[in-house]
Amino acid sequence: MHVATQTEPISWDVMQASETWKRLTPQQRVWVLKFIASDDSIAATRTAYPTATDKSVKCMSYELRKNPGIVAALDFYNGKTELELDLEEIQKQIDAAEPGSIAATKLIALKASLKRGVKSASEEPKATDESLASKIGDIVLVDGKKHRVTAVDENGKPTDGEPI
Repeated sequence: MHVATQTEPISWDVMQASETWKRLTPQQRVWVLKFIASDDSIAATRTAYPTATDKSVKCMSYELRKNPGIVAALDFYNGKTELELDLEEIQKQIDAAEPGSIAATKLIALKASLKRGVKSASEEPKATDESLASKIGDIVLVDGKKHRVTAVDENGKPTDGEPI
């Protein structure tokens, strides 16, 4: 499912009301506002962190420009929806999770539910989805410990395993 993005920046009211904006620290908000106005990360850093030395401003500018919260706020301002931003973050977490782990399984289920527009993120993952089904021999995490799957039910949900 592809979610279309808008072509023009959003309004200030929409930006301020967004969860993306609310997650920023006050200094990050100042930085984002100055960067939007000037397209200059050095000026934005000097404005947000006025006591920083010239040397630290350059380093901080580089780091702030890569900060996930700031990147998300700028992407949101430039037309990405909060759903798109959330899906991107979930995908990063899926990519970082161990394949077959409980965390990966829950993240995949969360991503699927968000794409379908399901409001409840606590929905239990369904092992009938091929990407969530386990096979005998798969490695899964149970209470933070690795186990090799030794039995699965008809939906591919692990029913037994041995610690590794």
